[in-house]
Amino acid sequence: MTTQMFSYLQARYPLNPTMSCTYMRRPGGHPTCTGMMNSSSRRYHHFQLGRKALFTLSERASLWKEVEKQERQEDEKEPSPTCRGTRTRPLPSVVAVDPKPCKGSIFSYAIDCLEMLIVKMMYMYDSSSPPRYLSGNFAPVPAETPPTTDLPVTGHLPECLNGEFMRVGPNPKFAPVAGYHWFDGDGMIHGICIKNGRATYVSRYVKTSRFKQEEFLGGAKFFKVGDIKGHFGLLMFIPQILRLLLMDLSYGHGTGNTSLVYHHGKLLALCESDKPYAIKILEDGDLQTLGILDYDKRLGHSFTAHPKIDPFTGEMFTFGYSQMVPYITYRVISKDGFMHDPVLITLSDQPLMIHDFAITRNYAIFMDLPLYFRPKRKQYALYI
Repeated sequence: MTTQMFSYLQARYPLNPTMSCTYMRRPGGHPTCTGMMNSSSRRYHHFQLGRKALFTLSERASLWKEVEKQERQEDEKEPSPTCRGTRTRPLPSVVAVDPKPCKGSIFSYAIDCLEMLIVKMMYMYDSSSPPRYLSGNFAPVPAETPPTTDLPVTGHLPECLNGEFMRVGPNPKFAPVAGYHWFDGDGMIHGICIKNGRATYVSRYVKTSRFKQEEFLGGAKFFKVGDIKGHFGLLMFIPQILRLLLMDLSYGHGTGNTSLVYHHGKLLALCESDKPYAIKILEDGDLQTLGILDYDKRLGHSFTAHPKIDPFTGEMFTFGYSQMVPYITYRVISKDGFMHDPVLITLSDQPLMIHDFAITRNYAIFMDLPLYFRPKRKQYALYI
């Protein structure tokens, strides 16, 4: 096996162009702003490393505490400027999701019939045993649970312990037409709210554009990872491509089922094929999907499900990957919620599937792994 290529990117403290700053040369000739901790330059370094494994914990769970209310209020106040001319940036707004799919047309009915015909002819499925990811511990919860108060407690909950523990995971609302994979389920958040020595449980779906459209149409309509199986998977591309003419993709098609992150006073539900969904925590512990956070239209690509937050600076580091150039786009979001300009990264001449990355004190680490997308081969296979 060949050695792995790691690309190290230093882009930790982007300089605000509206600042009036005093420049001075640091060792190496990089300009800095008086009072800031690092340079604004972006440097790329490539090193050949031997085989190494890098593991990270999944951020499926998130803890929201009462103390963060105070932090959010402080962040919303006008900060004391580090340099002369610093402006207070507006808080990023949330975009309400209101897709408009087509329903009830003859074309829609014909696509459904074609899909069922392909399933009956090609899909080898034993109906007596449910799919692995829909049975046992993987079986979906049949419905949402509104706030259920005064849960029985074994032992004692300290009066000073106040907050809400949340966890997100896949939970399909509709049964799949054919195949199903763990990645395909709609995101559902389970929360335990602890307040004044009492516990409240709640579960709510992440109301993504995909979820709303399938709820409107009354069934599973979007393509699933579980359908990608040999010749059957190739045939299933046909009704799915036709169905794209009826679905509203302007708000994305992600599930919001992978992880939760809390940054700048916002709880975000994430899926690496979509943009973040902002979740509001109500006083009674209930959860409400507000919409997509696109950082005032500065986010035009997908958003990894595993961003990193610097515990010292409060910055959030993220990226998105695509099958089209640029294959990787790296972003830095400041503590006050402002998304800086994109940094384009090229690791290969082919699109890569990159699920996660890592950060150190000074670098962001992207792994060049041998898992590539081959869209031309997929197109060729459809005509065989």
